Amino acid sequence: MSHHYRLLVTIPVILTLVSTRPVPAPPLYKDAHLPIDKRVTDLLARMTLDEKIRQLDMYWGKEVAAMSGHEAAGWDPEKTAASLGTEGAGSVHDLYPLTAAITNSIQRYAIEKTRLGIPVLFIEEGLHGYSGKGSTSFPIPLQLSAAWDTTLLHDIGRAIATETRAHGIDMLLAPVLCLPPRPALG
Repeated sequence: MSHHYRLLVTIPVILTLVSTRPVPAPPLYKDAHLPIDKRVTDLLARMTLDEKIRQLDMYWGKEVAAMSGHEAAGWDPEKTAASLGTEGAGSVHDLYPLTAAITNSIQRYAIEKTRLGIPVLFIEEGLHGYSGKGSTSFPIPLQLSAAWDTTLLHDIGRAIATETRAHGIDMLLAPVLCLPPRPALG
């Protein structure tokens, strides 16, 4: 066998051996096929105390984005990095992004640049519907209930949800029914 032929055969074999190192398995908490309790247990075991505390924290929109009055006009990578760092945060409130691209950028940072890649929850107010620019303002729930029209309420709820999700918002704080106890007579 000639020297050149041995090199032609040996080099691809060496390259194959070098490039086929085993790829480490992803952490259990990222495996969507596992039961939730197993994923949560794994994630909590990996989290530092600071990361757990940060998940209880909520940042204002102005701390992670370029604001224009009430709304986030654009993503600010420096503000996001300064606020979320490598430990992340539980949620962002009062952001009211003009586009979902803003929330997507913040979310991408949380997933790709923080140690554990835990997504951020985006939360806004919704007394009359989503309160972002260009959204529809509806009567308060007490007024809507006076219509006694469940189909109308369903349609309004769907419109609010559509507008909210179109801006990348995950959770809308809206009024709930709170009836005080009836006072005792007598």
